[in-house]
Amino acid sequence: MIPFALVHGVWTKRASHDLTHLKATHSEMGFPGNHAIWVTGTLSSKALTQLAVAGFTAKENVDKHYGFLDYILSCGRNVRRS
Repeated sequence: MIPFALVHGVWTKRASHDLTHLKATHSEMGFPGNHAIWVTGTLSSKALTQLAVAGFTAKENVDKHYGFLDYILSCGRNVRRS
């Protein structure tokens, strides 16, 4: 499960590249598949289609269904970056 805090996600070349790299990296480490993307908002229809083609399942509006994600996702907002 890969959580993303976003309002609305769209499919871009970078998204394609990053997810391809992520899937390859996990495959090299022995992860058998079943990649899932969880987003706090929504995804465009193209993003949903391309994710499915790439072998990912997507779940939208997860913060409304899984309260614990509010805490987990808020932790990243409080991290100070240099």
